[in-house]
Amino acid sequence: MKLMVLLVAALAACGNSKNDKPATQQDATPAGDAHVIAGPDSSIGGPTILELSTNVTTLTASEQLVVTAVVTDPAGIQQLIGGDLADPSGGTYGAFQVSTTAGAYSLTLTWGAIQTVRDITTGSGGAPRTFKATFYDQSGGSTSKTFTIQLACETATQGICGGTCKDLQSDYMNCGTCGTSCTAVFNGSTCGQGTCSQLISGTTRESCHAACAASGLACSCSPYHNCKADYVGELLYINDCATAPAAEDVTGIGTYPFTSETCECR
Repeated sequence: MKLMVLLVAALAACGNSKNDKPATQQDATPAGDAHVIAGPDSSIGGPTILELSTNVTTLTASEQLVVTAVVTDPAGIQQLIGGDLADPSGGTYGAFQVSTTAGAYSLTLTWGAIQTVRDITTGSGGAPRTFKATFYDQSGGSTSKTFTIQLACETATQGICGGTCKDLQSDYMNCGTCGTSCTAVFNGSTCGQGTCSQLISGTTRESCHAACAASGLACSCSPYHNCKADYVGELLYINDCATAPAAEDVTGIGTYPFTSETCECR
């Protein structure tokens, strides 16, 4: 009988191997991080950004950007000391203001304030701008999170030149691209369809193709644009490059002879 008892005890001891830990000591993978580090510049143990949001995804010059955040801290919300909004390439837009709710912050920016930190110059359609929100606590910890807003003009064909919306299709100081001045290309020129052009006038009745070619340029007349024929003060559009103006303009009240023409050349 004693031999049977000893055998059962030995078998029980063999079954309790190092891989059979008590339930309180079993290896386990957490379902998720208890503290989420937000952003690439976070510090372990620092604040946690629970929510970061903006009032718009595309900002125009007449609007304001409102950034709101909800933040907590593993050591207690009372450990938070605030945060700021910065441009990742350098410069700070300002400090977040504390809301009436603990852990809630907000910051409002005008278009001009964004321009002050970093120049807004883009082509038609605007361009994205990245912002970085960082929050701090009393232990020296910090957490950052970035977001992107599209900066654009209200009109799709406009670009942003030095923070100001310009029509790149017609602005002779910003023709096609910001800073392209048509006065530097042609003396007394204009901008049409994003390309600088020069208005050439003469008293010879000829096609604008011929008038422009005489100056080493190409005709760029289009319907109801800058190409016109003058009949004693009566201006008529020249709608194509190949057709010469008529010798006379006959109306219901009289006949007016051709006096001059103006052609748009590039």
